[in-house]
Amino acid sequence: MRVSTTHEPAGDGASGANGASRYRVRLLNGSLELDFPGRVIEPPTAPAQVGTLILMALHPRRELGLDAFKSQLYDCDPALVSNGAIQTPIARLRQAGLPIPRRRYLLDIAPGEVDIVDVDTRARQFIEQAANREQPSDADVAALVDTGLELHRLWAHDPAAAVGNHSHLSALFDPYRRRHRRFGVTLVRLLARTGDVARAYDLFEQYVESYGSDDDWDRLERELRDRANGPPQGLPALPVLPGTVIERHGGNGAIDLRVAPTLAAVTTRGAAFGEIRERLSATAAKPFAHLAISAHNLDRIYHVDRVAVDHESHIEAPVKAPGGSGANTAYALGRLGLRTAVAGIVADDRDGMVLRQSLAQEQVDSSQLLVVPPDAAARTGHTIIFSDRRGRRSIYVHAGINEHLARAVGGIPGGAEQLVAMGADAQVVHFSSFTGHAERVLQEAILAHLPDDVLVSFDPGALYAPLGLDRLAPFVLRCDLLHVYERQLREMIANSSAEPVAHPRDHSFRSDLEALFQWRAARGDRRPLMVLLKRHRNPSVRSESRAQGLDFVTLAVGRGSVEDLVSTQARGSLVAGVQDSTGAGDAMAAGVHFGLLNGASAAECADLAFLLAMECTSEVGTRSGLPRRAALGPAWVRYFPGAAIPSWLRVSVES
Repeated sequence: MRVSTTHEPAGDGASGANGASRYRVRLLNGSLELDFPGRVIEPPTAPAQVGTLILMALHPRRELGLDAFKSQLYDCDPALVSNGAIQTPIARLRQAGLPIPRRRYLLDIAPGEVDIVDVDTRARQFIEQAANREQPSDADVAALVDTGLELHRLWAHDPAAAVGNHSHLSALFDPYRRRHRRFGVTLVRLLARTGDVARAYDLFEQYVESYGSDDDWDRLERELRDRANGPPQGLPALPVLPGTVIERHGGNGAIDLRVAPTLAAVTTRGAAFGEIRERLSATAAKPFAHLAISAHNLDRIYHVDRVAVDHESHIEAPVKAPGGSGANTAYALGRLGLRTAVAGIVADDRDGMVLRQSLAQEQVDSSQLLVVPPDAAARTGHTIIFSDRRGRRSIYVHAGINEHLARAVGGIPGGAEQLVAMGADAQVVHFSSFTGHAERVLQEAILAHLPDDVLVSFDPGALYAPLGLDRLAPFVLRCDLLHVYERQLREMIANSSAEPVAHPRDHSFRSDLEALFQWRAARGDRRPLMVLLKRHRNPSVRSESRAQGLDFVTLAVGRGSVEDLVSTQARGSLVAGVQDSTGAGDAMAAGVHFGLLNGASAAECADLAFLLAMECTSEVGTRSGLPRRAALGPAWVRYFPGAAIPSWLRVSVES
């Protein structure tokens, strides 16, 4: 580490002529460099001060709480770290002359004055511009290439070199490394597109040396090789889908495209998930992040000692709480600050008023929630739920007015078209189950008319799952996100033409997932699919292993087969205190949607699903325990002690 007192004169900005940055904190030159005008600052050497300074520099002018410092600087429960372990290094850095306001836990410099933060921000903008679907001019492409090469030069060394022997601090830079890796892929691909294959190869080798080879880099290398060699003479270049093998027969140039026997061997890890995130990023300007087309019910929740057959026990009066699967998910996202909407129907009665007021509390748009006069045969829907402390429940649905939705929409001029228009204005449209056949047909009609840029989310629930994959084909083939319990997926496969991929005695949830993906592939579907597999666990049984107790949120992503499979079990820590498991699955769906809409990784989406489910089950009812955005950071520290809070989550909480 070294310190410098040289500086450029005049100006507060982070950029000088020709975009050259005047950094006050540098981490990308192989050492920690401090460049503050007129100040001689001795570089810190104690690990506590180095880590504290790095963490504040990575979040300039953003005040972090003590728990955030503890969770990211120490690999243990924050409760085990004293406040003085953070406050003392900050006080000493302040005394050394660093711009740290009194009684504040922040470094008072602009984000552009920290080189890694500035380069990361510009790299994100570069990636977004390179992914722009509009045809850019030659001048725009040339300018983008110049920007990319400048950013490549600025990242001269791995920032971990700046912390020397303090290897435990290296994890602080992981989000920046991931962005830099993605930037490298984008830059190499852009250079190849412009015809500069030689330079693309040079940079390709540098990034592989830095990050190692994997499926993404192998695929990119094949693209570079194909561009360098060109298509065979007399044959057009063919776009090759994952899982497709090209065979040329004889010397007549005949081409045969066939599906490879095992798609898993040729898919690119992470490609499907990346496409889903990119599609969401491209629609960020839409008016709504999320629309749920859902039944709306008032839940009557009875707490019992145990849910069992032929069992009798005393119960108290029920707890009444707003419900409806998709509506719960929309409510959770609205509570987290997203612009959400619902569609459905309620009666103009007391229960309907409770449901509408609940949605209004979180500014959920209910302009497509029909309100009709009640009658004896059609009042607002309700459910009777028996729930115990072991997470088991039994649900009985009185659909009421929900079974009149299709008829009510049909009686409104342009009613179905209004629902389609609302769906087109949303990034994600979420479908959950109804009891009535006509309502499912209405959902299918809406689904068929949604634009391709809309991500479709589907939760079949216990009502739709018995229909099987074939009868649910309009949903399963169009959806991008599928939320399903393990037993429901097994039921959907068993009641369909899907071919089993394992012997019954070797059956597992993984074989069910492969059967699902192969069923879609056999019907020509190449759309990426992300499956949230909700797996039951029993938190009260102490004999369960750690994996059994925590592996109840699993995400699978792929096309013709599973490309990525992640779960919370590797990072989660289960906290006892389940009061009521009703709505846990809806909260999981909200966690995945919130993560995707904020650019989270698949593992972070799984962890966020876990977090929201645990918060939901901490109180009675589907919505009472759901957190607000500001509570996500502390909850993350509580459920995942020792794991760093994702940068996107810290930013969303602070904003």
